[in-house]
Amino acid sequence: LVKRMEGPDIKVEDVGITLDTNWIAFNQNNINNPKTQRPFVEKWKQRLFRDQKFRQAVSYAINREALANTVDSARAVPIYSFVTPGDKTWFSDNIMKYPYDPGRAKQMMAEIGLKDSNLDGFLEDTEGHTVEFSLVTNASNSQRVETAAFVAKNLQEVGLKANAAPIAFGSLIDKMQSTFDFDVLVLGWQPNPPPGPSGTKNIILSSGLQHVCFVSQQRPSTEWEARADQLMQQAES
Repeated sequence: LVKRMEGPDIKVEDVGITLDTNWIAFNQNNINNPKTQRPFVEKWKQRLFRDQKFRQAVSYAINREALANTVDSARAVPIYSFVTPGDKTWFSDNIMKYPYDPGRAKQMMAEIGLKDSNLDGFLEDTEGHTVEFSLVTNASNSQRVETAAFVAKNLQEVGLKANAAPIAFGSLIDKMQSTFDFDVLVLGWQPNPPPGPSGTKNIILSSGLQHVCFVSQQRPSTEWEARADQLMQQAES
């Protein structure tokens, strides 16, 4: 396809890895809706989504290599943070990685009390809730729709009842920034150059409108978010 784009006056060059990323984010909002006085996220889901070991297990369950080779037609690379190797200044390979390991994912989920008690093929928590959630993405982006379906299948294979849920982009933004009625978002970032902390401030800061897992916090809800806020302030000083 790329070669067919070339002509006498056009030469197509591969400039390498970009700054663009695709990711999933669990809803970790732990406050009540002021209109209803009920949690934005059901309490049992909230406990899971805010459990680091659960999120790590999910990460081990996702086959990033296969995702890159199929959905992205082998023109993507697996990453384990939101900084890509295309960012020559801020990228670091010295981070925790989660290679595809469904066996380890199952083990970690068992360690936090998830098991298939009724033998229906899906895990339940200690209170009997089937661990079921939707992966919401924008229906207008075919790559993200395919990504959501791919990830949902991976998670089903380790006992999580995950379902892809494409919706209109405007509705998705409302869910992310206003109504907070979502389980998991499948989205991406296309940062503008130059790369670096200044361009990701609204994502990293716990008070940011694009801090997707829990936007616009009045104060950091976890130690890791407080630490990220501190590091961002240091980078800007």
